[in-house]
Amino acid sequence: MKSPAAGAIPVLLLLAACASREAATAFSETPDPAGARRIEGDWILAMKTVDREVDGKLHFAYDGTFVSGSFTEVGRDARPISDVRVSRNRVAWKIDGGRDVEEFSGSLASDGSLSGQMTIARRPASPGDGKEPAPEGEHPGHGAGGGRGRRGASGGGHGGDPRTAAEWSAVPAPRPGADSK
Repeated sequence: MKSPAAGAIPVLLLLAACASREAATAFSETPDPAGARRIEGDWILAMKTVDREVDGKLHFAYDGTFVSGSFTEVGRDARPISDVRVSRNRVAWKIDGGRDVEEFSGSLASDGSLSGQMTIARRPASPGDGKEPAPEGEHPGHGAGGGRGRRGASGGGHGGDPRTAAEWSAVPAPRPGADSK
């Protein structure tokens, strides 16, 4: 005969699996309305890579269902932001860079600022383009092997992760016509 405690083990394992799955999927399919309203509007972004600083403007729009946006680096054209995910205190998005995808993730602080990390994900080569995809875990120009990547980003990485390319922070942009007392 099984003891009552033996029946509790599968329940505990199921609860642990659910908790770890919840942590892995921090964002739901639709944005959290409170978080989406917090990021809606214009932001001044500052990002520091290994060898240069990037300044620009983020713009987020929330239509009640989806969050969209753009990023305009100083002296460059605006680029669309895709796959925007927002929870009450976290945010993530992607910017297509052609052969690379810049993946931003961060948090919304109680002081109204945003901050986080940007990583570079190398797109696999398309069949027939004559280029071999990078081996799993290697990202040319961005890995521990050094060298120069797209837009001058050095390899190396922060914190041991060869994909980590930058730390970023953003503050709400001043609104036109707002009193500056």
